[in-house]
Amino acid sequence: MSEKRDKLTGDDTTFRGGNRRNVYVYVIGGIILVAAGFTIGILIGIFTQKAAFQGQQSSGTTAPPPSYVKSICNAKVKPLLLISVDGFRWDYHKRGFSPNLTAFGKATESRGRLPTLCVNQIYNYNLASRGVRADYMQSCFPTKTFPNHYSIVTGLYPAHHGIVANTFFDPQLNDKFYIGAKNSTQSKWWGGEPIWVTARKNNLKAASYFWVGSESEIKGMRKTCCSRMIYLDQFINITTNDIINRGTFGGIRVKGGNATEIAEKLRCKSKFWRVYKKEDMPVRFHYDNNSRIPDVIILPNENWLVRPSYNPRYTFCNGANHGWDNLDTDMRTIFMAAGPGFKKAKVIKPFKNIELYNVMAALLGVKPAKNDGNMGRLNSILTNPVVVTDPNLGEAGKVCRVPTDQMVFDERANCSECVCPYCKATINVPLFNKGLIMTPKEELQSENRNFPWGIPRFRKSMDTCTLYQKHFITGYSNTYRVPIFTGYHLTDVETLRPLSRKDCFRRDIRLNIATQASNCSNYYRSGYNRGHLAPNGGLSFDLEAQGNSFLLSNIAPQKYPFNAGPWLDLEKLSRDWAKIFGGVYIISGSIVKADPKTVWSDPSYWLKGEIGGVVIPTHFYKIIAKCRDSDQVLCNSSVITSSPCKGHLDVIAFVLPHIDSFTPQCQVYHSNLFHHVASVREIEKLTGLNFFPNMPIQLQDMIESDSPTDLWPTY
Repeated sequence: MSEKRDKLTGDDTTFRGGNRRNVYVYVIGGIILVAAGFTIGILIGIFTQKAAFQGQQSSGTTAPPPSYVKSICNAKVKPLLLISVDGFRWDYHKRGFSPNLTAFGKATESRGRLPTLCVNQIYNYNLASRGVRADYMQSCFPTKTFPNHYSIVTGLYPAHHGIVANTFFDPQLNDKFYIGAKNSTQSKWWGGEPIWVTARKNNLKAASYFWVGSESEIKGMRKTCCSRMIYLDQFINITTNDIINRGTFGGIRVKGGNATEIAEKLRCKSKFWRVYKKEDMPVRFHYDNNSRIPDVIILPNENWLVRPSYNPRYTFCNGANHGWDNLDTDMRTIFMAAGPGFKKAKVIKPFKNIELYNVMAALLGVKPAKNDGNMGRLNSILTNPVVVTDPNLGEAGKVCRVPTDQMVFDERANCSECVCPYCKATINVPLFNKGLIMTPKEELQSENRNFPWGIPRFRKSMDTCTLYQKHFITGYSNTYRVPIFTGYHLTDVETLRPLSRKDCFRRDIRLNIATQASNCSNYYRSGYNRGHLAPNGGLSFDLEAQGNSFLLSNIAPQKYPFNAGPWLDLEKLSRDWAKIFGGVYIISGSIVKADPKTVWSDPSYWLKGEIGGVVIPTHFYKIIAKCRDSDQVLCNSSVITSSPCKGHLDVIAFVLPHIDSFTPQCQVYHSNLFHHVASVREIEKLTGLNFFPNMPIQLQDMIESDSPTDLWPTY
């Protein structure tokens, strides 16, 4: 202990000399935060006076802290200690070999009263009643040492703070970063603002010890062996491309040819990996918008490694490693915390490690720098929760209705493209159009049935129309001429009453022919399918609902393999969940994914004229919500309620890249779909929408920030 203490002395922290009581005023916050998982043992601290430290040391590990420690508890800012334990898996504390951490792990089992330190260390006496913990904490991808340690202290994803791997190449700097390099500490590599900088900006003392500074001998939490190796030279010429990353994930910077060509040469060549161009990486990875990220990413299955070529002298494949998909259970980490700033004996659901920066800033009483976390996300563990001001709820879209002017109505109703060619069914178009005339009461009924937590609002100014139907509601972009969102409620009973499909696409009479509507001619011989956002298969229980699903305002262009492959698979899975859970609420939509400033400021960038004035989305999303208690499901559309589930609901979301493939990555559909899970908050950032505007902010933060795949079974 004394040896470490000596190493921690310096200009910014001291245990000796001068005015020790003044030091206490400036040192950081009152907690212990053990955040461990696959990484290097590290210490970031803001320290207290020598007397307190020596008092703790001399008191022994089994005795409570000395009484005089309590005298400093009135300090305005309590010390904060952040510890990371390398290689400590999320479930190791259950093995019985780490009594101090096990004490945290049993936080809900003990209610004993124990002294609480202002400066928190781990003692051998039971900390159960003093701690909070999470079931596990989710790491960022790649689940490597440097990216994740820097994400913890900045609250940023690796693509946003710049440390995208333990080793990477920056084409703009024309330089390579790797552990141990002489220039690895230069500021050119490190973006964002770590918590110790935030603290110092607010006149607090701060220091770190081995935080993102060296490698550990223990490399991770999943077993590997040399028989589970995949060699790239069997599929591509490795001499003409730069293999940046190898091991638990591969990265190729393309020199000759193009990324699409390289990806196609590798994709499906092994059943033990997935291959993506970086722009096609699942959204949940947040691993695309940075020039340091390689052009092609290879994700081996758990326990598998990727290497450029076979080398008989390479034997590091035997043992253990880390860096795989952050949804892998073995890549989960622990989170435990105790101190005057934390509640006691509390267990919380999993969360992402980027949320810790805001927690530390709150404990220090300082304003956090801009980051990817959600302010207030972990308020439930704090004794003094952060006051979260109302976020930008956005503006409601303009409601477009059937025109009351008879001349306008006749002009739209009698157009040459009212009903698309090759209509496979004879339908009464005038009758269906009249069905779109809804009273305010009927619109309210539709809203309560399909969007009980409020119709999504627009956080960015967009030219849109909100279109009411009885069985679904659409948010339609007049600029892109595709639905941005469509919401509907599907019950288990409704899935059991399918009508035969009646293909009869028609233009929406509520939209101006010249400036708003997509028309039949946009899709005629375009090479694109007319993809439903509110699916015919989900609305085939009612003739009017089914007929309205063929409105072109409910349609977006989709490549046929995507429409008949991943998108259809996701629709089937949604119906399966409606049967299992008694009913689900579903929101589907289109995404044009790029820099949001580009999207909003210059939408014409995406209107390339490929199919007239209709945009071709880069991605499609689906958000599915269910009540935790099945008897709370709204099963009768005649029931008017704006609060089904009584606030107890679970949400899962998917963002699928719009690609020309029936079976991306050559995987069974459930496996492929779950690689593309996302959080609602991620979709909100991509679309500029606020999906649950009438829901309490705290509940929004809880259900929108994570992707709890464990709660959604597949068969």
